Order: sequence, then structure tokens, then C-alpha cells
Amino acid sequence: MKQSAAKVNAIQETLPTLSKACEHFVEQANAITQERAINKAALQQHQQLLKLLEVPQWMDTCVRSGFYEESLQLQAFATKLAQKFPNQPIVQSIVWHLARPSDFFIPLENRI
Repeated sequence: MKQSAAKVNAIQETLPTLSKACEHFVEQANAITQERAINKAALQQHQQLLKLLEVPQWMDTCVRSGFYEESLQLQAFATKLAQKFPNQPIVQSIVWHLARPSDFFIPLENRI
């Protein structure tokens, strides 16, 4: 009986440590689950994200090829995106990259 009581006491002493370890595990598991959900959403939107990231390249191609109307449409698209998603770093980066090719239009004004 004394052995059983000693074992029960030993288990009771280790339970708080085990409980804290389990809580820590649950917190880590929740964080991993959230990260996984973000990655899953990004993967599901891969094609749209890829197209969005290609917009600066399209703009550059349009300007170099003389498709100025299309370039202006891309610039307007980027402006709308920036207004709709002002706190998204990727959108701000795209807008910044699209602002640079508009410098190509400046020499055109001097020729006209």
C-alpha cells in the first residue's frame, strides 16, 4: 500500500510538468496549423498570384513594344489594386515596379 501511495504521489508531482508540456504542444500545433492554412491558401491561389507578379514584366513589355494604351491600363489596374489593398506589401511592390516604366513615357512627350 505504501508503494502505491508513493507512486501516486510521484505521478501527482509530475502532472503539472506534463500539463505545461501538453499546453505548449497545443500552442505549437495551433501555430503550425495556422501557417499551414496560409500556405494552403497561397497554393490554391498560385495561378492568380503568378499572374499578379508578372504584371511589372507585362508593363515593361508593353512599353518597349509601343503598346502605350495597354501600359496605361496596367498602370490603372495597379492603382486600383493599391487602393483596394493599401497594406499589402506585395501590392505596394508591384505598384512601385509599375511606376518605373512610366519613366519611358517622358521621352515620348519630348518627341511630340
